[in-house]
Amino acid sequence: MRSMTGAVASLTGHPPGDIIGNARVAYADLIAPSDQAAVDKAVEVGLKAREAWDVFYHLRALGGALVPVRERGCGVYDGGLLVGLKGMVVDASAEAQLIQNNAQMLEKTSAANAELIEATGEIISSLKALNILSVNANIEAARSGTAGAGFAVVADAIKKLADRNRHLAAQIQEKLQKAEAVTRSAQP
Repeated sequence: MRSMTGAVASLTGHPPGDIIGNARVAYADLIAPSDQAAVDKAVEVGLKAREAWDVFYHLRALGGALVPVRERGCGVYDGGLLVGLKGMVVDASAEAQLIQNNAQMLEKTSAANAELIEATGEIISSLKALNILSVNANIEAARSGTAGAGFAVVADAIKKLADRNRHLAAQIQEKLQKAEAVTRSAQP
């Protein structure tokens, strides 16, 4: 690294002089090992396409703490020949917190969806039982002859209501399952 300005010391704990020219530490050695492959891949893809890269990763600061950063950089070319890299690295603590908050929100949403899906399943089961009861009531009304005719009308109305509510509950359950699938696909 030939030059470095800005908040290098606050991000890494190292003064710029320690990193420039790898005097005491190489910048690449500060990248968290778990993020190294992603950083290398982002830079490689950017250089190959001759486009900027933008990558989120963690630096290991002098005291050992992991500092979330975002780097945006590009290759520097002279006559088509790559002669260096330039870029900017910024503190991404707020971004990391937002990612964590979103992941927690998605987890809570997923749990709530699961509870709602289970509840609609129970409603559908209850409505199926109600439907069976209305069929039985119709049978008993038929056995009672003309005396059970009024009861048959009520039993038929209960059956229609149960069928309609079962259909609505099934639609709700289907929409909740779709929402759950979207929530799961959005989780990191």
